[in-house]
Amino acid sequence: MQGPWYTLDTTKQKLSLTQEELFYHIEKFNIYPVVFTKEQPFLLFKKGFRKRWIGVATCLYRGPFLLHGDQIFKLLDDGEVRLGEGIASLKDRSGVKGFNTDYPFKSPLPLGRIYEWQEPDFDGEEVEFLYATPMPKEQKAERMIAHEFSQMLIKHGAPMPEIEKPTAETTLNFQTNSLFKIEDIRFAASEIERLLSLDSGKIDQPDNHFKENNPKDSERTQSSGKRVNQLHQLILRALHDNQGVSATSLWKIIQRDAELDCPLYDIEAIIIAMDSDCIEWRSLKHVERSILRSSFDATVSKLRSQL
Repeated sequence: MQGPWYTLDTTKQKLSLTQEELFYHIEKFNIYPVVFTKEQPFLLFKKGFRKRWIGVATCLYRGPFLLHGDQIFKLLDDGEVRLGEGIASLKDRSGVKGFNTDYPFKSPLPLGRIYEWQEPDFDGEEVEFLYATPMPKEQKAERMIAHEFSQMLIKHGAPMPEIEKPTAETTLNFQTNSLFKIEDIRFAASEIERLLSLDSGKIDQPDNHFKENNPKDSERTQSSGKRVNQLHQLILRALHDNQGVSATSLWKIIQRDAELDCPLYDIEAIIIAMDSDCIEWRSLKHVERSILRSSFDATVSKLRSQL
């Protein structure tokens, strides 16, 4: 996604759409919004074994914030959404200040969702490759069930049982500063251009941006009958939103996208597995293929010329 970033009302004007029509295109992934956050502290992390969070850094950030699809849809339905322990990503590295890899909490690990802390092998210039959430508040969480039960007995005149003194543990409150409202929605100029570029005959098909496939034959183009490489289409979608990035950065973007519950680029769910050396994927005809990292640069260079 490339800015500048426009409000909901401005986007409707630019596209000559009602709010209901715009929401329809969001649901079809023809256009995808972000939310805009005031400057506030963020926790940056990655996922480890069994999706446990590995903290890597903190920073101050003001700018576009990319939520998961289910959170965006809840925001559209309810008018607001609280991210809580959900995850998102920072979309404008220029909005990052005070990138700090020091462990930020007083209590030792594991703490709440954070099970480990690692220093990243890069600086704040690559924060978009990490997960992010508004900085949680460290606090004591009392285990008051037994205490509350005893108070209920006293209130009703029942005999008082012997109970242990309430204990407390330190945890993380992820509700702090994690509320986003519908007026926080923003649309990237590149997303508006994407929707405007769709042919009227294709615009009602879900998830079709940059697809060249005929609905009757998903691996052939409508005009020429030539085979379409679904991985190439995925790379084109990622290139369109991240123009100017290196092939190395694009690999990381695609790898991170593949880990999302609702990917922005792997909209056809073709990636089977991906690591630092290889992408294993399956075409829509169920043919399994792979591309090595050593061949990826040349592929990206060739596809870049098509934009």
